[in-house]
Amino acid sequence: MTETIFDAIASVSVFVLPMLAAGILEQRKTEKERKHRESALLREMELETLKYETWAQAEQYYKTCQKEFVRNSLVYNAQQVDKEIARYAN
Repeated sequence: MTETIFDAIASVSVFVLPMLAAGILEQRKTEKERKHRESALLREMELETLKYETWAQAEQYYKTCQKEFVRNSLVYNAQQVDKEIARYAN
């Protein structure tokens, strides 16, 4: 009796695990696309609302925003580690 239950669970898991993995990958892809769309929309809104005298100023502002966006996304983990080290150092 238990042998058939374990066989049933094993056969179902063979089909469920690949579908679960595919679902997780699809969710990550969707989140990445959503984040990209949101950042593009924010850049577009900022460039429309801010009035610049020259195109060079607008381009420089865009480059600065991109650098800060990348820097903030990379620094978050480093700050978290520093906080953990400081907390356990005492």
